[in-house]
Amino acid sequence: MRSPVTRRSFIFSSLSAAAAVGLGGMACTSLLGDFSANDATPDGSTAQNPDTGTPVDSGRIGDSAIQAVCDSGIQDCVGSQPRACVDGQWQNAGPCTDDQPLCNGGTCVLPSSCGTLLSNHCGTASQSCCNSPIAEGETFNRYNNAGLPATVSSVRLNLFEVTVARFRGFINAGRGTSANPPAVGSGAHPKVPNSGWAAAYDSSLLADTATLASTVVSCQSFSEANYSGFAGTNDNKPMNCVTWYEAFAFCAWDGGRLPSVAELELATRGGSQQRPNPWGDAGIDDTHTFFCADASACISPSTGSMLDVGSLSSGAGRWGHEDLYGSMREYALDIWTPTPTTCNDCVQLDAAAATVHAAAGGSWADGLMSFIDIFDVSTTTSSQPRTPAGGFRCAYDL
Repeated sequence: MRSPVTRRSFIFSSLSAAAAVGLGGMACTSLLGDFSANDATPDGSTAQNPDTGTPVDSGRIGDSAIQAVCDSGIQDCVGSQPRACVDGQWQNAGPCTDDQPLCNGGTCVLPSSCGTLLSNHCGTASQSCCNSPIAEGETFNRYNNAGLPATVSSVRLNLFEVTVARFRGFINAGRGTSANPPAVGSGAHPKVPNSGWAAAYDSSLLADTATLASTVVSCQSFSEANYSGFAGTNDNKPMNCVTWYEAFAFCAWDGGRLPSVAELELATRGGSQQRPNPWGDAGIDDTHTFFCADASACISPSTGSMLDVGSLSSGAGRWGHEDLYGSMREYALDIWTPTPTTCNDCVQLDAAAATVHAAAGGSWADGLMSFIDIFDVSTTTSSQPRTPAGGFRCAYDL
């Protein structure tokens, strides 16, 4: 068995079931016509204001709108922006918040995984475990390398890595199996064609819920698996021992998707602030991130030392995201490939290498250099290998 502390040796398999949160709402009524500012009357003359005799927009009489564009009282969403129809006109409501980042039926809601948590409190500030701050879109240099510029759009990222309790809700919902796979196309990056779930991924999922639950506990015989089928002290531990496909499926079911490598880098560098570490200039130590200085110094999480998500708030990034370094090496949407020299909301999706995926940020089992690297994550073996040092967080589009 390979030691979980060997750099680049973790083999992540990948499973994913995803069902995105649906955006409810009713369609607007169609417009009655296409009007210009000076529409003609049936006899060909120009319509006029009966009081002034001046030409008018036939959609208005004086200052009164006569054409409704929607049915009053209905609500829906435009992306993550709720809106309501008032007096026949759409009006945007307040934007969704970090704690309720998704819009469903015109209302801001929690992601699926936090909707039924017995205790939705994570981190030292006791925030929602699904809190998802916006990483503001900017142009910056990936890995602080001027030869690797990137322009990345704003995106919500989970403040914390996905927890055991959140993943338990996914399993209890019967998701993440070949019997109940994600919908084809779900979990896609909105700016990257063909980045959603593919039917070919279904065969990489385990057969049923019972098998999935027992497999994430056994974790390829590693002793550091965090998952438990029952609420308890591990609820706020980062979920590990999952495959890329399972992580993909979870995020799609949760109303989001896996973040790209470039999006994780945006949060890690603080965009144009070009931070050497997520928290700034201070060096890497155990007050900022949970990691092993080297294999011999590592305390096995199986002894109870695996930290809950968000335990080291001093290590938070520019927009508050925690555990970007250390804790769990995080799956990305991309395949593993050499970093492209240019990037505009880039995601690497080479079909020829589609069974090897990227993960970033280093883990509790890695040394210092791991945190600035991207690791290959093989998904090619039939035994679907897993690692106790691999986890993930989800992204939600604006």
